[in-house]
Order: sequence, then structure tokens, then C-alpha cells
Amino acid sequence: MTTTSGTPGNPGSIDATTALLQAELPRLEEHQQTLEKDLAAVTERLESVRAALSALRALSLAPHLQEAERTAVPAPVAEAAAPAAQDTTDL
Repeated sequence: MTTTSGTPGNPGSIDATTALLQAELPRLEEHQQTLEKDLAAVTERLESVRAALSALRALSLAPHLQEAERTAVPAPVAEAAAPAAQDTTDL
């Protein structure tokens, strides 16, 4: 503990130290609240990532899904966009 005036044990130094600590308290409490909010956000993201990884691992172990993924043929993008362009000209 640091004294700001007088000698250790002097009532003036106790009062000064008490005042300094009281002034610091609101800042520390605000910082604590910020850290608690940050921790809650990180914890939520961590749980989300763990759930996503678990789901992906389960999917990777399903043989029928792996085979379907290998044989799937994506639809051509140009053909999918053409009807949408034609629909706008009818308006």
C-alpha cells in the first residue's frame, strides 16, 4: 500500500489512500463488467464453433453423404440466371 502524505500509520495517509482506492473502484468495476461481457461473447462463439465442428465431424463419418457429395453435379450458373433475366422483361 502506498502512502501519499505523512508517515505510515498516520491518519492522513490512511485517509489519502482510502480516497485513492475509492476513486479507482468505479473504473475497476466498469472494467470488470466489460471483461464479463467479452467473456460471455467469447464463450458463446466457442460453443457455436464446437457445435459446428461436431456436426461436420458427424457428417464426415456418414458414408452415404460422402458418396453423394462426390457424385453431385452442380447446376450451371448461366442457365439458372437466364430465366430470372427473362422474367424482368415481362414487367
